[in-house]
Amino acid sequence: MLTETSPVNYNWVSFIYAVEIDWIPAPKCDEGELYWIQSVDLKDLDTPPTDWHIYQYIDEDRPFVFSANFDENLVMKSMVDELTGEVVKI
Repeated sequence: MLTETSPVNYNWVSFIYAVEIDWIPAPKCDEGELYWIQSVDLKDLDTPPTDWHIYQYIDEDRPFVFSANFDENLVMKSMVDELTGEVVKI
């Protein structure tokens, strides 16, 4: 799980699940074209800074509850692993 907060209208909660499934075509979506990638290709994606930490925890099969705080320009200022209390290096 990930919660993100900032002093502007940017606050949300994400629930992230990792499962193994049989290959199926990516479903249609009105947010753009979806497609499957290999985990080794994640490094080539333009993703928010929180995502890299999520990918690492999933790859290590570690549970997580992250809290990320952003400033008014939506720049991440801090992120904490709420299960361990560890401040995640950003």
